[in-house]
Amino acid sequence: MPDVKVLGDVNIAQAKNTPFGQYVMSQIQSADLAELAALTGFDPRQDLTEMVCASNAATAGTKMGLAIASGSFDVAKITAFATENKAVLESYNGVTIIESPAQTDGVAFLSPVIMVAGDVANVKAAIDRQKAPQALPAAVKSLANQLSNTEDAWVLSTVSPASFLAAAATPAPGL
Repeated sequence: MPDVKVLGDVNIAQAKNTPFGQYVMSQIQSADLAELAALTGFDPRQDLTEMVCASNAATAGTKMGLAIASGSFDVAKITAFATENKAVLESYNGVTIIESPAQTDGVAFLSPVIMVAGDVANVKAAIDRQKAPQALPAAVKSLANQLSNTEDAWVLSTVSPASFLAAAATPAPGL
């Protein structure tokens, strides 16, 4: 996403071996996850290795972003489960996008080990960037590489965090 405003990364494979990661993993043991794994062949506790999230929205209430995950995905089983649950399939530039019934959000598998998810426009843009990659701004790329080499999880923003807050109505002082 060359116009990224906020970028974050979690190296799940590394992070889950830390004391905090082990604590988090102990908290997400549930029957629901076991059922999800049985129905889709995907268990996020075991099958995810890294997740990068990006947004190019700089105003509150704007829904524009992308999550990219690496791991092991049973694409056929996930697609079958999604269509059984009213998802809509769209073919875009040779890639199937699994979309919400309202067709506002989607998931696409760029390969059996790379998944992208987000609003449909950004998922399509990610598919397009496979054929015509666009670089991140140099400063963002440099900082992201530095953080990735030293941290298990990190977030960086190119805009003030205050820009994401809705403007609060300030009452006029009473006399």
